[in-house]
Amino acid sequence: MGDYLARLERYEEAREEYQRAREAYQCVLPSCPDSSEAQTNQEIILKKLNELPKKQKSSEIYRLERLFETNLPQDRRTVQKKQINLSQWFQNIVEEGWQTIEQLFVPEDPCFAYVYALRGGVIGSSIGSAIGTSVNDIDTLIQVIYTNQDEESRKQAALRLGAVGKATPEVLTALIHLIQTTQDEETRWGGAESLWQLDSENVAAGIRRVKDLGIQLGKDTVALMVAVLPKTDQTIAVLLRVYPMGEQRHLPPHLVLIVLDEIGNKFLEVEARELAHGLSDHYIQLKFSGLPGEKFSVKVALGEIEITEEFVL
Repeated sequence: MGDYLARLERYEEAREEYQRAREAYQCVLPSCPDSSEAQTNQEIILKKLNELPKKQKSSEIYRLERLFETNLPQDRRTVQKKQINLSQWFQNIVEEGWQTIEQLFVPEDPCFAYVYALRGGVIGSSIGSAIGTSVNDIDTLIQVIYTNQDEESRKQAALRLGAVGKATPEVLTALIHLIQTTQDEETRWGGAESLWQLDSENVAAGIRRVKDLGIQLGKDTVALMVAVLPKTDQTIAVLLRVYPMGEQRHLPPHLVLIVLDEIGNKFLEVEARELAHGLSDHYIQLKFSGLPGEKFSVKVALGEIEITEEFVL
C-alpha cells in the first residue's frame, strides 16, 4: 500500500503506511530474531521512508486530475508537439530537423533530379503555345514578365527562365519583380520556384525547408516541404508539398495532405492520385495565405498511418 500511494504522489499517506509496516516488523522481530526476511523487509521500508519526497499532491487534487484525464478525448491526451514558428524562419531561426532541399535531397539523389527534370519537361512542352515565342529567347521571356497582362503567360515565362538555368542579373531582377508585383498566387509561386533554382538563397523567394517525416508507408518514405513568402498586403503565402524519398519517384496512391485550422477543422486537402500503369503523382501540394500569428496544422496520412506538424505564422 505504501508503494501504491507513493506512485500516486500521495507521500504523506505512503509515509503512514510505511510506518505501520515498520512497527509491525518491530513487533515480529523479538519473537523471530533469526528471520532474515523480516530484517530485510524492515531495512527496505526504512530506505523507502528516507527516499520519500516531502511535497505531495493531496488525495483530492489527484482524484480530480484523474477524472479530468479520463474524460479528455483520446487525441487531446497525446503530448502536444512544439509549434513551428514560420515567421522566425525569415530571421534564419529554423527548428531542428528542417533542412534545405539541397541538404535533404542531394543532387545525386534520383528522386530530386527526377522531380526537377520532370518540371522542366512539362514546362518546355507548353511554354511555346502559352507565350507564342521561342522557349530559349531569354530576352523575350523577360519582356513577357514585364509587359504581358496574361498571368498564365507570365507564370510560364518565369518557369521557363528557371528551367533554362541562366542566373543573369536581368533574369533575377525580372523574377523578383514578378514575385513582388503579381496579384496571382500561381504566378507568384512560379516566380519563386524559378528563383529557388537559380539563386536558392535569394530572400525575395521567401524561405523553404523540408523535413523527412520519419514514417514508413509500406516501402515508401516521404518528406514535407514548407515554403513561406511575405506579401505586400502583410499576409504570408504558404506552399506545402509532399515528396517521395529515396529511390521512389512516385508517392503511394491515396496519400493525403491536409491543412487544419487552429481548432482542428479541415480547410484544405489533396490526395495522391492513382494513375495509369500502376503509377501515381510525383508530389502533391497545397497553397494558402494567412496573417502573422495565425496557427494551423498539417497532416500527412495514408490509411491509419499519419503524422501531424503544428505551425504558427
